[in-house]
Amino acid sequence: MPLARSSAIVSAATATAAMLAFVACNAATDGGTLDGDPGAGAGAGNPGSGYGGNDGGGLEQGQDGGLADGALVVGDGAPSSNDASVDGEAVDGTVPPAGTWSSGASGTGVASGAFETWRGTKVTVAGTWNDGDWSSSEGQPTLSSEYASWQGDIDDTLGAFWNGSWSQAAAGAYDTNWRTAVKNMAKARAGKSGNFYVRLAHEMNGDWYEWKVDSSNVADFKTAWARFAGIVRAEFPAAKIVFGASNGTNGDIGVPAMWPGDQYVDVVGVDFYDMWPNLPDQAAWDAEFMGTDHGDSPRGIGAWLAFAKAHKKPLSVPEWGLNWANDGSSGPQDNPFFIQKMNEFFRANAGTGPGQILYEVYYNIDDVKAQLYPVASNPNGSAKYKSLAWGK
Repeated sequence: MPLARSSAIVSAATATAAMLAFVACNAATDGGTLDGDPGAGAGAGNPGSGYGGNDGGGLEQGQDGGLADGALVVGDGAPSSNDASVDGEAVDGTVPPAGTWSSGASGTGVASGAFETWRGTKVTVAGTWNDGDWSSSEGQPTLSSEYASWQGDIDDTLGAFWNGSWSQAAAGAYDTNWRTAVKNMAKARAGKSGNFYVRLAHEMNGDWYEWKVDSSNVADFKTAWARFAGIVRAEFPAAKIVFGASNGTNGDIGVPAMWPGDQYVDVVGVDFYDMWPNLPDQAAWDAEFMGTDHGDSPRGIGAWLAFAKAHKKPLSVPEWGLNWANDGSSGPQDNPFFIQKMNEFFRANAGTGPGQILYEVYYNIDDVKAQLYPVASNPNGSAKYKSLAWGK
């Protein structure tokens, strides 16, 4: 969760222009599917510089019970070789059927099952953090305590370093720490059926964590990330590596410039809260949907889906939720519209292939006034969330 941010926000006109440019560059002559030629459209020949189509997906909007307005729909809905796969490799553990997604939460009531009972649909993924210091990072205490008996999917956040640097990481200074952490992950999850997703250095494109990435350390970041990926592949090959960023970027370079390489990432992840900007209505949602910053760096949820598709990865949303009110008060931004639109987006784009929603985790924690259960800081949002079906 971002601690503070003063991210530059493009105007609604700029975001709309980006969306129209995306459609113009990628639409086929039949009126809406992405160009079937790999790499065609924006960013052709350079997956990190734009959002090109690869498998004939399309940008579509539905009404009257159809697909969500502004939903980026990937694929034609027919089974393909990309179903139930990550870059053609079967996802370990229980794979959701095509057209569904793994849905869950972090925080109160998840491990005990109380949150699942409250919302009325099965919780298939839990989110946890072991990123407070080296002790928690290496020891992975939540996996052996709170989630010791959890059989579902888990998204686990791992801090990169403390009182350190990416240059030290690139030189191998933290290999032993990371290896210990990954071994403990594997030990804690032995015999469990769910998928395991690990997020190293989450929200590295923000400016609120020590492991932030900018032009001064991006080369070292990429080298260090490759080292970490090698450790995961060796010590816990069933684990999936998530490149987990914040939706918007604070530093002097965008997410495409930070991308460590397709071979070192299994899943693209974005933390997406109702903030910077808030999305209270359809006009705001549409304006932000394909929003970017730093030119080609994704910020809107549709732009993030397109970014994942360009890199032939599924998209996850490991943290999402409501947030503080934007009126200067300390109260919540009780916004049921945001809950509704996120549900529509997940449902319209669910799946396990490139550019599809693999899993999402609601941030059921009240430190940013996001909690829905058991104390509803957002009574309207809570009621809306409970009224919807999740993961199917």
